[in-house]
Amino acid sequence: MFVKELENKKRENMRRPQPRFLKPEFKIEKNDQLPEIILFTGQNFDGEEIRTHCNIDFVGDEKNGEKVNDAIRSIIIISGSWIIYEHAGFNGYNQNLEVGYYNSDDLKDLIAKGISSAKCVRI
Repeated sequence: MFVKELENKKRENMRRPQPRFLKPEFKIEKNDQLPEIILFTGQNFDGEEIRTHCNIDFVGDEKNGEKVNDAIRSIIIISGSWIIYEHAGFNGYNQNLEVGYYNSDDLKDLIAKGISSAKCVRI
């Protein structure tokens, strides 16, 4: 019985997307009550971060002296389904993202245009 449980856990872990360069403090822990997103200015989930449960109408021009608007390079979706937009006010080119880790390779088209807002569309 114990062996079967271990095999099931292995299979379950294999189905989850595993980040290549994830910092240990950014583990996905599902929150059934609120949507949650973390935006990073650096690749590989580094740099300044914006962590929120709310829609982001505009990421802002600066955070701690670092440019934020159009500088987002990686995203972690903790819970919910989010649409990431090129322009402030939820306008322009967009991409729908589900729970997971998204590095610059996954966001090429958005990064080329710039990321300025994010909206949760489903919890």
